[in-house]
Amino acid sequence: MGDLITRLTNLFNLSKTVAVTVPGLIAAAALGLVLRPVSPKNEIAVPIQGAECEFRQEELTPPAHLSFGDYRDTARAHQNKLEVSRLTLQDCILQRTSELGKEEADIADKKIEIEVQSKERDVFARKYLQYVESLGPLRANYESGMRTRTDQIMRIRKQLLDDELAAKRRQLAIDRLKASLKVVDERLADPGRLRPALGFADYFEGLTSKVLAFVLLAMALGFTLDPINRGLFGALFDVPFVLSSLNWLRSGRFEVIR
Repeated sequence: MGDLITRLTNLFNLSKTVAVTVPGLIAAAALGLVLRPVSPKNEIAVPIQGAECEFRQEELTPPAHLSFGDYRDTARAHQNKLEVSRLTLQDCILQRTSELGKEEADIADKKIEIEVQSKERDVFARKYLQYVESLGPLRANYESGMRTRTDQIMRIRKQLLDDELAAKRRQLAIDRLKASLKVVDERLADPGRLRPALGFADYFEGLTSKVLAFVLLAMALGFTLDPINRGLFGALFDVPFVLSSLNWLRSGRFEVIR
């Protein structure tokens, strides 16, 4: 509130030197209409009934009739839809994040298992080469052990690849859910929402700020346009033809057609 009082005081002091003019008001209104912000995207992710963590895009449509009751009912319906979507999206993000954590733990276990199997395969391979060179009778056992570890490594690697692809898809789904949640949070922060509740002082301060901004813009544009108007009309009245025409009109030398 102190900042608001300071701005009002500065405006009153400024109004002593710069006045609000009609051209300034018109220019400020025209500039505000031309440079008005673009309406936000009103499509949000709405949960599908009977489906787990599945959503469809739905538009928050304005009321069909321009009445206070329609706007109030529409605002309540939008508020309820937004809050349901936000809670559902948050639950789905938590669920998908938990599942992603389990998949990442499985991926880490499989990588460790591949390292263990690789070390065992290398041991069997060295022993096999030793028995091949010495023509020992146990070379077939070590060869079988080496091939078994190799097959297990290939099988685990295939499972690891599937798990990594599944983890990437789940991370992509989480990113999409977070993007949809961001849109819902932005829509909940739009003006006119029922919650969070806006006190009278906050509403009055916000309204006063908008009025002050418009008045300051009108004063600045009026201050800029005033010398242009003076110079334009001054040059116009200096034209001899215009002066002679005005003198002719003032002299009464014209006839009224009846």
